[in-house]
Amino acid sequence: MTPDIQLTIASYDETTPIPCANDPERNGYQMNCLFCPFSDKESTSLFCRKFNLIITARDKYSLTKWKKIRESILARDGYQCNRCKSTNFLHVHHIDGDPTNDAEDNLITLCERCHRLIHTGNYGEIKPKR
Repeated sequence: MTPDIQLTIASYDETTPIPCANDPERNGYQMNCLFCPFSDKESTSLFCRKFNLIITARDKYSLTKWKKIRESILARDGYQCNRCKSTNFLHVHHIDGDPTNDAEDNLITLCERCHRLIHTGNYGEIKPKR
């Protein structure tokens, strides 16, 4: 997901068929909900007004699409932590802290330890791998 994406007119028209075809289980967090006129984004979650559901960013981590994104970031980073070079217990971290921003340049590989240190504020700023 890129934060500067141009939405189509259908993304605002509540009279058009909705992307999930009335089956919210099909969506998870990714693109269907993002482009739905019944979806409201709030920091780290989406709220579906059609089904009265809150979809958190964490819900997406079990989706096939996220797993493909994760694998591509791990491969890009050589299957090692960008900070300490560990190859154990690897995570993919959102650099800007927004778990809804899955742009490739916002994702970086960290080991579990470095990831925890980043989130607790004990490791300083992280830069994207170039």
